[in-house]
Amino acid sequence: QISSITSMTLLFVLPFLIYASLAVNPDGAMLTRFRNIANYDVVLWWITPYKDEDIRFFGHLTRNGGMTSFTSYVGHEFFWARPRQEHERGKRRQFFKVVPDKILYVHMDNNDPGSDDVVAQTQEELQFLHEYYHTYRRHWLSSYERPPPQLPFIDLMQNDDSAMKTNYKWVESDSYFWTCSPSSSQQKGAKKNMKSASSRLGRFFSGGNGGGDRDSSCQDTNGGELLRFLIEELYPENPRIYKIDNFINEFEAQHIMQLSKDS
Repeated sequence: QISSITSMTLLFVLPFLIYASLAVNPDGAMLTRFRNIANYDVVLWWITPYKDEDIRFFGHLTRNGGMTSFTSYVGHEFFWARPRQEHERGKRRQFFKVVPDKILYVHMDNNDPGSDDVVAQTQEELQFLHEYYHTYRRHWLSSYERPPPQLPFIDLMQNDDSAMKTNYKWVESDSYFWTCSPSSSQQKGAKKNMKSASSRLGRFFSGGNGGGDRDSSCQDTNGGELLRFLIEELYPENPRIYKIDNFINEFEAQHIMQLSKDS
């Protein structure tokens, strides 16, 4: 009986999984991009299913890399034509349909190509998109080539000190350490569904306390001096590993552990 139930479950679920793996919405909608790498302008036309409108304009792409993008649907058919030549059927060229495994469609002309750089980059991108989709069964939707992610607040200094081989950065903040929970008098007027005041303890690397009205009696203001935090890069490759000294004190550490026990 269990075996039959499992078989029936697979019967219903498997088609959905196969369709989902195509990275296409249930209605066939896809975000598609179109590029012209010929050395002249072209116009993109959609072949419509309507009797009173056989073709529809979908973009004028300039020579040598002009692009457009929009949501299309699997099975929609397009063609390219030079400007004002779309009604001459013999001048229509490179008919194509939108397919589930492709999001970039290119107009090219080997007899009159665009610049070598544009053609080479586009061919490289097409190969990348093809391999990415067939590896992960989903489309690459970011720009290409996407720059490596940056952590803007960590602009580390090169360290020439042999005793400290890691790159580092000092950060100053006036968001001081908490030493106790804010008094109940500070909680008047708080919303009933708000967590306890102790759950709002926080520290920000940006300047200013950023915390609104806080009970300064529950903070160590460090004699009015800014706190200094040392950020060290322990491992520069992927995944990057950073160490931040003096980030929280004992009271705050206990507070975090207590929250985890209460949840």
